[in-house]
Amino acid sequence: EDGSVECFDPRSRTSAGRLEDAGGGHEVTAVRFEDSAGMCLAVGSKEGVVRLYDIRSSRPQLVKDHMSGFKIVDLKFHSAGASGGGA
Repeated sequence: EDGSVECFDPRSRTSAGRLEDAGGGHEVTAVRFEDSAGMCLAVGSKEGVVRLYDIRSSRPQLVKDHMSGFKIVDLKFHSAGASGGGA
C-alpha cells in the first residue's frame, strides 16, 4: 500500500530489512527473489513499472516502465541455460 517491501527472517521472526519506496511511490503488486543466490529482488508496481534491486542496496539497479499503465501481476527471472547464447 505504501510502496515498501519488508523481508522477515523466519528463524528469528524479526525484520531482516525494509526497502522504503520500493514501488517508486506506488503500490507494490508483485515481488520475486532470483532463485540462484537470492540477492536480486524484482518489485512490480501498480503503475506497470518493474524495479530490480540488489538486496544489499536501497537503490534499484534497473527500472523498466512497461508503458502500458497496467499493474504488474507476476515476475519471473530467466536464465540463459546450457543452450542459451554466450561466447
